[in-house]
Amino acid sequence: MAYIKEKLSDIEKEFIPDYINMKNPLLDIFPELPLCIEVIQNCVTFYSIEGFEEEIEKREILAREYNPKNSSHSFKLDYDKLSQVLNYGVFKDELFEIIEAQEAEFKADLDKLLSSSTSDISFKINLRECIQMLNQSMGSLGSITVNRVQKVAVDLYRKSYVRVLKELKVKYQEFAPELFIAQDSTDKEDFKRYFENPSAVQKLIVFEKKLQDKGYLNEDLVWQKDKIDLVKFFLFCVNKEMIKKIFAQKTDVLRFFEERYSIELGDQKKPSKFKKLKNYRAEFYFLQ
Repeated sequence: MAYIKEKLSDIEKEFIPDYINMKNPLLDIFPELPLCIEVIQNCVTFYSIEGFEEEIEKREILAREYNPKNSSHSFKLDYDKLSQVLNYGVFKDELFEIIEAQEAEFKADLDKLLSSSTSDISFKINLRECIQMLNQSMGSLGSITVNRVQKVAVDLYRKSYVRVLKELKVKYQEFAPELFIAQDSTDKEDFKRYFENPSAVQKLIVFEKKLQDKGYLNEDLVWQKDKIDLVKFFLFCVNKEMIKKIFAQKTDVLRFFEERYSIELGDQKKPSKFKKLKNYRAEFYFLQ
């Protein structure tokens, strides 16, 4: 499957069985999701479209009656049903493995493409196209409305794109700084949206350097400690009056931190969770 996704239907192909190309929907399996596929398959409804024009109606049929060659036959995943029976942790783990493999293949192909470039100009053109694809996909996926199941997949892909963009920036910014201006501009817009002023942003950058020295962040700004520690860091920033008050009790900044630091916080970013946390100032004594 292609790594670059811009539509929800592209992402759904990673976890909804491709019944159209299956020879037998009862026997064929989707091996990439060995622990979730049966649950997903049990939430798929098959139906036949019957009638003409305004008299059209859908009649539910059995899986064994479904014929992909019959243009009146179709299927649909019942997300309401799936959301109640799906093990989200297992689903996320299996999807992560799929995306991780796609990411590795994408980076390997990019390395081959860049190494075959015959000049600095062609190198930069190829690199620019890659960066544009990643940013465009991130923007497209970030603008669509999703349900809980779809959100797991969308978030995993967007976080993967963030990781790749960070790696490319670390690797090639010195050689082609002009290619990363848009990425830096996106960061600046988020800083402007969530932080009180430029001084607060500069303070965050200083904090990040100290967090790297203490092993909370690695050199690529990937969070190395527990999820709860990042939530405590957010509260520390709030206490330091760095975050705009309208976001102090919301999840927006934590979502920004999730992308910036390549980590999934899950339920830890819920206000009902982080409002109960204390002693976060002692945790980050070295930032005082």
